[in-house]
Amino acid sequence: MHSKPNERTPLVVHNPESTATRRPTPLPKGQLAIILLCQFCEAIAIESPTPYVPQFVRDLPITRGDPRKVGYYSGLLGTVPCLAQAFSVMQWGRLSDHVGRKPIILTGLLATMTSTMLFGLQHKFSTALLCWSIGGLLSGNNSVERSVIGELTDSTNRSRAISLVYLGYSIGSAIGNLLGGTLVRPSIRFHEHFVSDFWGEHPYFLPGMVCSLVLLLPFCAVALKFKETNRRSLTTTSYDYTHTGDSCTASEDPVAFRNLLVYPVLFSISNYVIAVSLDACFWALFPLFLTIPVNVGGLGLEPSKISYIIASYQLANAFCQYFCFVPVTQRFGDKAVFISAIAASVPSFILLPVINTVARHMGATSSWVCILVGVLLLCRTIFVMSYGSIYMYITASAPNEKSLGGTHGMAQTAVSVARAICPAITSALFSCSIEKNVLGGYAIYVVLR
Repeated sequence: MHSKPNERTPLVVHNPESTATRRPTPLPKGQLAIILLCQFCEAIAIESPTPYVPQFVRDLPITRGDPRKVGYYSGLLGTVPCLAQAFSVMQWGRLSDHVGRKPIILTGLLATMTSTMLFGLQHKFSTALLCWSIGGLLSGNNSVERSVIGELTDSTNRSRAISLVYLGYSIGSAIGNLLGGTLVRPSIRFHEHFVSDFWGEHPYFLPGMVCSLVLLLPFCAVALKFKETNRRSLTTTSYDYTHTGDSCTASEDPVAFRNLLVYPVLFSISNYVIAVSLDACFWALFPLFLTIPVNVGGLGLEPSKISYIIASYQLANAFCQYFCFVPVTQRFGDKAVFISAIAASVPSFILLPVINTVARHMGATSSWVCILVGVLLLCRTIFVMSYGSIYMYITASAPNEKSLGGTHGMAQTAVSVARAICPAITSALFSCSIEKNVLGGYAIYVVLR
């Protein structure tokens, strides 16, 4: 006799034998394609400022052109939006459990579109910070779209869906970085086409405008074609979890917040926070490292070159995750993949001062610098597999299907706090190490190791 599911019953009962013997359920291509389009276009908009943010901050009056102060303010620029998201993402996830995923996704797309468009028009650090925070405060799409994927898939096809999502997001990130690095300062780079004084006064507006218009594609697709996956009035959803062996039923209501605070959920989220903290520290450092001069501790590259480096990494990472994630997790298991991926983050921090030392002696464009940067990004590619693994655990830990939004919302709240704290501390330590010449400017790497 089977026991009745309750709020402590996980969404997916992990049974290796049954999962291995069952044929994978076909993915709902139409619905999943719309979510992939959202992830793809949101990645373009969110990642587009990455190559030029250090230069953008350096051009603001608040730094007075001092490259040693860029780290402090670029760190804040990454911190405050994440802090805003930490206050709101849980509420967006819970709200989507009650009113449906579709209206929340549309709201998030509109917020990201607005913040991306306005960001490039700013000439003050305070208003730039406010504009960038709009996207964090009013968008809960990261958690809501993950909830949709959980509702559209089961334990036999979820890893394949995740690999597709990361493929879309990584390709979008690559395109966003290319657009951000290529379209800045159009009055200088494309002076024959952008002759108006407006483009000289707003050198960072063009990439934001283009990326905002790109978001119209998923907005229209969701509004016109997306079918709600969480209709509380229905007794069943578009996916029947019962026939695949998943233990929850669609007729259950979202559990109360206190019932989300159970060991499987908290353990999964704590591991997610560890992964995100390491990632946030690295990506707070890497654009700064590529931007600042070699004699100060970086490589002294232009935004366009930085965009090529990051875009190349994102493309390689996209196809690596797509072709490798599923077979690797099937061969070694989610736990082993997660532990190995976390371990791969350590060499990436150690290599940064090594690369700068080589650049001081052989030049920033020497072959050895290129090889070491390639090794560093390979380590980051391995690290990214931790996200797919932990997503499987978070989805499986949800008390029931109707609580997916709350579970992923709570996870995103926790990691938003990590994303708010880690870049600010890391960037400040980086600038302090350089400004005060602590351990030759390399003190930040000693701390991170």
